[in-house]
Amino acid sequence: GKTVSGWVHPAKDRDWWRVDLMAAPSGRIATVKLKTPPGVPMKVGIYDEQATMLTTSERIAGEGTVTHFLQPGAYYVRAWPVDDDAVSPETPYQLTLLE
Repeated sequence: GKTVSGWVHPAKDRDWWRVDLMAAPSGRIATVKLKTPPGVPMKVGIYDEQATMLTTSERIAGEGTVTHFLQPGAYYVRAWPVDDDAVSPETPYQLTLLE
């Protein structure tokens, strides 16, 4: 799968990533893996095109995943720190859409 990196910076940071599954012939189970920066627990969620949350992870410290069945279409993945004051300007987090 494709991996993207982002930074938890500044405080109260919320990052959104678009995932395009238009080419998928039918629905599929999509798993997003999150690898957090050291000392910055985070959450990751999957949202539809209207920004309605479909699923969200529990607190992830280190590596964790969130999984949901998705029909062909466009979706958004949101990553954010559990603590609004947490920052990690030097070490990025990584998101991977697992195939």
